[in-house]
Amino acid sequence: MAQVAADAGVKRQCLYSTFLKSYPRMEKVIADAVGLTPAELWPERYDAVGLPCYRTGGSRKKPVTKQAKNNTGSTPRNVRKGRAA
Repeated sequence: MAQVAADAGVKRQCLYSTFLKSYPRMEKVIADAVGLTPAELWPERYDAVGLPCYRTGGSRKKPVTKQAKNNTGSTPRNVRKGRAA
């Protein structure tokens, strides 16, 4: 692994992190080193076409509500409308 990392110009830890979580760039480096495709080594991380399946986990964006669309941001959030300053 140290030699593969050196050949790719990255630290060993980058390659080792591939075994814990999806890291398509490093998966490709490892797969090339052993003569396989990333989809063959990690089939659960790739779709039928061979593209990485990106999982959003808990960081999905919230859907935009009608109220959020109408909020232009012209008034600071902590100032009430119609109240004299």
